[in-house]
Amino acid sequence: FVYLLAGDLMIIPSSELRIQICKCIIDFYHAEPPKKHITGYQQASSSYKIKMAEVGGLAKTMVQSLALLENQLVEKLWVLKALQHLSASEVNCTLMVKAQAASGICAHLNDPDPSGQLLFRSSEILWNLLEKSSKEEIIQQLSNLECLL
Repeated sequence: FVYLLAGDLMIIPSSELRIQICKCIIDFYHAEPPKKHITGYQQASSSYKIKMAEVGGLAKTMVQSLALLENQLVEKLWVLKALQHLSASEVNCTLMVKAQAASGICAHLNDPDPSGQLLFRSSEILWNLLEKSSKEEIIQQLSNLECLL
């Protein structure tokens, strides 16, 4: 249930909340087993959490949240980092393409970023989209003047 709502919480205008959501998504992919076992409870596996994120459309929601972060570089970089992890899955790449991820990410490749992380993360996401989803849809999204510039 939490996996279905995480992306929806990105609309709340709180930088701390948005960054924490991104950190949680990234932790899906790098979760360590609990050090303390609680009797009667079993921790969900990483593969289960990732599957629930896919089923819940988290990747699509995170792509849509990029539009909320026009001038908020730190938050945008965290969302891109989360999308970078999500783009490891073909299911997520398909969802991201349906949310127009390629054109949205490409349009901001030249945004100011002294760290260079925006270009690095965006390029990897675009590469994953090309490898794991419909090339025709990606080409269509990137075939506009804004992306060419």
